[in-house]
Amino acid sequence: MASGITIRQNTFTINGDIPTYYKTLIDVREKTETIGGKLTYFGTSLVTVTGNKITSKNVKQIVAGTPIRKLPVVDTLYIGQNTLNAKPFQKIGGYLDTVIQLPTYKKGIISGGIMRSFTDTSTKTIQLRDTTGKALTKPITLKTGPLVNFTLKPIYSPKPKVLWITNKVGTKSVTKKVPLYLF
Repeated sequence: MASGITIRQNTFTINGDIPTYYKTLIDVREKTETIGGKLTYFGTSLVTVTGNKITSKNVKQIVAGTPIRKLPVVDTLYIGQNTLNAKPFQKIGGYLDTVIQLPTYKKGIISGGIMRSFTDTSTKTIQLRDTTGKALTKPITLKTGPLVNFTLKPIYSPKPKVLWITNKVGTKSVTKKVPLYLF
């Protein structure tokens, strides 16, 4: 099961103070539930925050996760085209696993960026494939940094495109398949 939310093309005006330490507009929290006598943890699979206009004197970051355990609360975050006081605004907090700046497609080239929350210590490798798993680009290992841009020139496939993102920490690696949303 997957859970997610899209917050798109809204106008937020915050006249008062945001009382949290990090001054976060969207705080995604981990949830627990007892299932069959066992405590089970639930995060959020996908959050999309795009095209929002925010007016505030003290917002410092647009999205962050608040975990119960010290693990990412949001599996994938698509972010882009947001403004704070009429200026571009993309700052994020911690406990977000994969943060993708909205990719664009122009003249056969897909361009985008991968952002890292301050709690992300993984090495990331991306590859574009179609929904059958056919590789459309070679894998690219991204440099470490708060934002790493990428460009992909895929071979043609009539099938929908999927970004395969491998996160590696030490010897443990996890590959997730994220639908490619182009704006």
